[in-house]
Amino acid sequence: MKKRDILNKRQSLRVLGNLQNSSDPQEIALLGHGIKSPLARIVALSELLLKELPGELNEEQKEYVQDIYNNSFLLLNSVNSLLSITRTESGYRTLNIGPFDMKEIVESVVVRVDSVAVSRGSEIIIDIPEDLPIVYCDRYKIEQVLYNLLDNAMKFTLGGSITVSAQEMPDKMIRVSVSDTGTGIKEKHKNKVFEKYFTEKNALNPDGSGLGLTVVKEIVNLHQGEVWLESRVGQGTTVHFVIPNEPRDKEKELASHAGSFK
Repeated sequence: MKKRDILNKRQSLRVLGNLQNSSDPQEIALLGHGIKSPLARIVALSELLLKELPGELNEEQKEYVQDIYNNSFLLLNSVNSLLSITRTESGYRTLNIGPFDMKEIVESVVVRVDSVAVSRGSEIIIDIPEDLPIVYCDRYKIEQVLYNLLDNAMKFTLGGSITVSAQEMPDKMIRVSVSDTGTGIKEKHKNKVFEKYFTEKNALNPDGSGLGLTVVKEIVNLHQGEVWLESRVGQGTTVHFVIPNEPRDKEKELASHAGSFK
């Protein structure tokens, strides 16, 4: 049995394409949630197998299971991104703000994606000081931002490194940066990468939903923050985002829910 027979990424993304082509938000939500649960179960079970909790695997079995995990994780993240955009475009912009430790959030996300990076010969490094102030955010949505940024970095980084860093900024803001040593982004594409369905395809990333960075921008804007990137072809890319590290007052919160995105 060949590895491509386990889970073909092109076939997986074709399912996502069917969702993207639908113009009915309710249909997208129903279809998306219909495949999200079984996908999440595939991801969870393959993660358990990779940890060899049910029993030891030989190298060939590990390779197969890693491929299942990588591709199902990719598709699940894309489905989550599409559902997030659909909710936003339908006017649902509620945030569940609370005080959180950004380093702990980053660590919890990296644990889930580290095996994907390792399978591509890459390393994820966390560079966050222990004394970083508490950040006030919607934890689930910031996790989604980090998943998307790491997913994007891994697609374009083979045999390199990805660093997640964070620091306190003036005006009571926290800046988080995801840097990679990957292929970089062409100058003509830098202003397009946050657009819906835009993808920069290359040999490392022949497929992609074009949703990840769009979701990142929308979630960061909801938090009254900003997102931008720096990139050089052949040297890598760094995506930065800043969000407040203090409670937002009700007036600002209501404005962010009702207002348009930047």
